[in-house]
Amino acid sequence: MIITFFTAIFTSTYWLGTWLNTATLIACAALGAAIAIQSGNLNLGGESQIYLGGFVTALWLHIFSPTANTSLLVTIFIFLTAFLVAIISGAIVTLLAALLKRWHGVNEMITTFLTSAALIPILDYAISSPFRDTTQNLIATPEIANIFKLSHLLSVSDLNTSFIFVILVSIIFSIALYKTKAGTRLQICGIAPEFALASGYKVDVASCIGLSSSGAFHSATGFLAVVGTYYACYKGFYSGIGWNALSVALIAHSNPIVIFPVALVLSFIYTSSDAVMLTAGTSFDFESILQGLILLFVSIQIFTRKRYE
Repeated sequence: MIITFFTAIFTSTYWLGTWLNTATLIACAALGAAIAIQSGNLNLGGESQIYLGGFVTALWLHIFSPTANTSLLVTIFIFLTAFLVAIISGAIVTLLAALLKRWHGVNEMITTFLTSAALIPILDYAISSPFRDTTQNLIATPEIANIFKLSHLLSVSDLNTSFIFVILVSIIFSIALYKTKAGTRLQICGIAPEFALASGYKVDVASCIGLSSSGAFHSATGFLAVVGTYYACYKGFYSGIGWNALSVALIAHSNPIVIFPVALVLSFIYTSSDAVMLTAGTSFDFESILQGLILLFVSIQIFTRKRYE
């Protein structure tokens, strides 16, 4: 069974594509968690922001669904504006947390967590009642038009072009963070805010930029999930992505280049567990124990290495 756990993914293109696609979504959200950490914050509302991004995307693309007479340029414009509206929605949520921290000293972990706790039930209601697609049994918004769906890289799986997009964004993010003055200032403000203030840096501005960018990345994950994987906003599709992304960001020490490889490892564990459950008939409890043991081993290795560096 242990051998099956490590080899099941490579037995079919479906599991291989599922592994890479899951890693893509986790990595995109992890970039959002990473930039928040780099700016000295911790965003605990990632899952609600992913949910919001997916909901806004599905609703926008449904309302402005193209007709037979719609030109290609207009269709592209609708697609891009859906992406823009999605990331703005997530950025606004986390910007409010940043402003409350700046003006009233409210801890951003509390505000992002409580905002998430309030936002998820609202979105659940919206999908379950006023915006539900009554033509199907699943609790979801109407399916987006085929022209808005991202191209698949493996036809029998959900792997799509967002895989390439997220890798490119990770590289660009890394260059911006480590090779530019703005990125260096952001890191200094996050690591040593007192020193940054003494040096004349605007720590509050850096905090606002970091948190709002975090929300934008999480909502972008929801956008990619809708246009590349689910083609609609299903109730609870976000489950697990936000917290796994935070774990990836912490394990990778918020390094954008390291995030995708770590996401691949974490996604491998989850996808292999699903494959073993379906092929070998193991219980969910066994999978959870196996996942926990592997993550514990990885964590011990990380902290042990860090201790002796």
